[in-house]
Amino acid sequence: MGILIIGSIILDIWLGSTKIPLRIAMIVIQAVIALILTWLVGRRKPANATK
Repeated sequence: MGILIIGSIILDIWLGSTKIPLRIAMIVIQAVIALILTWLVGRRKPANATK
């Protein structure tokens, strides 16, 4: 999960430094996707979890 967050930050910084016309929209979309993926990975239960 840490690599997802670090990768998201690096991609946001890179996109912010480019001159792509819709870079703000791309940053927002990428951040939302990373947030959803992090949430999905975080709520997954371990395979051997018992109550």
